[in-house]
Amino acid sequence: MEDNERIHKAILEGNFDRIPTRQQRLSVKIFLCADPLESEWERAALRTDVYPKLREYCRHKYGLEFQVLDGYDGIHPDDLYSAKIRKIRHQLLEECMKTSAGPCFVISYDMRLD
Repeated sequence: MEDNERIHKAILEGNFDRIPTRQQRLSVKIFLCADPLESEWERAALRTDVYPKLREYCRHKYGLEFQVLDGYDGIHPDDLYSAKIRKIRHQLLEECMKTSAGPCFVISYDMRLD
């Protein structure tokens, strides 16, 4: 049976798991959305405690790479809210949505009461 016939049969049977995607997705890409000036502690904890475990889990459980895209990483504080940086961050988010094999968005919302 040809590939097109298999795909057609899978659709008719409602077996959507057997339908290939246009681009094979080999990684889970997370776009981190958190104000860098208010989330230094959380970002450090994610880098040291969470990301290594997620990388290991994705690799061993699913054979996928794990990547984090942070649109604020390395940006000077004076440039954080510029139109150019917003555009770059939007492009990074679109990249995650198009190419991630799993969830693609994480938001950190700080509600500490000092």
